[in-house]
Amino acid sequence: GLRWPMILGTFGTAAGACIKIASAGRDLFWIYCIGQTVVAVAQVFMLSIPPVIAAVWFGEKEVATACAIGVIGNQFGIICSFLITPLMVHDHPNVEEIGNDLLNVFYIVGGYNVAVFILTLLFFQNRPPLPPSPQQAMQKKYAAENKAGYMNLMKRLLLNKSYVLLVVAYCISVGVLSAGSTLLNQILVQYEYEHAEELGGNLGTVSTAAGIVGSLIFGLILDRTHSYRSLTVSLYVLMLVTMVAITYSLPTKSQIALYLTYGFNG
Repeated sequence: GLRWPMILGTFGTAAGACIKIASAGRDLFWIYCIGQTVVAVAQVFMLSIPPVIAAVWFGEKEVATACAIGVIGNQFGIICSFLITPLMVHDHPNVEEIGNDLLNVFYIVGGYNVAVFILTLLFFQNRPPLPPSPQQAMQKKYAAENKAGYMNLMKRLLLNKSYVLLVVAYCISVGVLSAGSTLLNQILVQYEYEHAEELGGNLGTVSTAAGIVGSLIFGLILDRTHSYRSLTVSLYVLMLVTMVAITYSLPTKSQIALYLTYGFNG
């Protein structure tokens, strides 16, 4: 069911966020790493939730759109981090003042995640009272058999060449995008861009906002065409092209080129 993974995911995220509150002082980066590790483990539950919620709670013609909307929640959080963090954390001459700015951010993030955990614990349901599609009705009817065949299903998936290739491709794409977002400020500083911190936040916002629009558009396209393979291949080719474009745009120091390439990449 969905309830316990959601509870575990939101609890782990809240716990990790609260641990990071204790890491704002000097020489306490190791505490931050512990908190971030707890959050990362919790993300194993959270990142896989949108497609499952879409499948369990929505009809056959609504699944892709519902999944896209679910993914947008994660992207919206990333946008908030790109926008709000540079506004709250400033490059003070005094390191202690930077620590105070970080502490304020940690308090806000921690409080928000604790509230989400409490709401999930109180209100989140395992599944809708009535199945939204014939497929869900059949799964509910044969729930016991589905549980018994879970390991067989996992074995079949791991032996499926197409599935393994899709997993590898997805992991590589997510890893590249995550690394690019994490190191964006350092990359801009290395190329000596003016106001690199603000530019990094703006580029991250543009990229993620474009990703939200793209998720909605391609979700609607998939609901109507079901062209999963051709669309997936096309998106990965476009991602490769935009990453090459970003690489060659950085030395030019053209902010317009960066905004365009990061937007298309998102």
